[in-house]
Amino acid sequence: MSSILSVQGLKTYFTTEAGVIHAVDDLSYDLKAGETLAIVGESGCGKSVHALSILRLLPEPPAKIIAGKILFHGKDLLRMPADEMRKIRGDRIAMIFQEPMSSLNPVINIGEQITEAVRLHLKLPEKAARARTVEMLSKVGIPHASERIFDYPHQFSGGMRQRVMIAMALSCNPEVLIADEPTTALDVTIQAQILELMKSLQQEFHMAIILITHNLGIVAEIADDVLVMYAGQGIEKAPTGRLFSDLKHPYTWGLLNSVPKISRQQQTLESIEGQPPVVLDPSPGCRFQERCRFRMEICGRDPENFSPSADHTVACWLHGPRASGQALELAKKYEIV
Repeated sequence: MSSILSVQGLKTYFTTEAGVIHAVDDLSYDLKAGETLAIVGESGCGKSVHALSILRLLPEPPAKIIAGKILFHGKDLLRMPADEMRKIRGDRIAMIFQEPMSSLNPVINIGEQITEAVRLHLKLPEKAARARTVEMLSKVGIPHASERIFDYPHQFSGGMRQRVMIAMALSCNPEVLIADEPTTALDVTIQAQILELMKSLQQEFHMAIILITHNLGIVAEIADDVLVMYAGQGIEKAPTGRLFSDLKHPYTWGLLNSVPKISRQQQTLESIEGQPPVVLDPSPGCRFQERCRFRMEICGRDPENFSPSADHTVACWLHGPRASGQALELAKKYEIV
């Protein structure tokens, strides 16, 4: 199956008084129709910046996409005229933004906010657009939708506002949905409802989803593939089951072992020492090396991508021919190689 969206060598930088921040630095992946790709990593690793780059929503300056391609059905979004990009944004590619509290306009009722997008992209008259709005609010589980379209965001709970954001994103039947932390600040019960809703709507509309999250439990529940990001770069990508059972990057190991497990005999959790780097004019080498217990001399060079299996890639020198014997012995102990 060919890719519906292909990100190739994306580099998004921010120019500041202190220097150039490499927020996204040479990121690549492919997304197929109907597939869910989860992108995980610590705060500040470039997950949201990459998503905003796809939709070209970053302010320029200070942001600038300096290299790469974002191919949607073979057409490069980065080279599209602004008016053509506006036709795709919110229609064929939609986004659920990270914070529903601030993403909805507080002085416009939610019906008008959704209807505006429907009228713009689907070219429906007012009455039909309003009916479509009511239909979508009903689909996402908002009761009495025909009455609640006249309500304002402050009249909804956090979970209901998230549902409104999903209804807005799906109102034009997008082919790709970018969900940026769709369960942030929601309790566990509401999280489960939102995830179940997204899965059912994905099957109904056969759309591809890019799920940006910190929650590895959500990843295990909904994702087909996982891309791990660190300091602006993609460092490991694999099908979800394989990543959880046969991970290869020390950073991925740290992420998964910092999660509590019911079966864990010892309750002390592993932690990743240190802090993520500020990618301000970064020097060559692996960006995780200062925090890595397997650090080798060759880590001072930018890591290559290695393929432990056909659909598994990892950017780590542990899996190359020049890995040191001492580091390999330690890695075997932790079942990384």
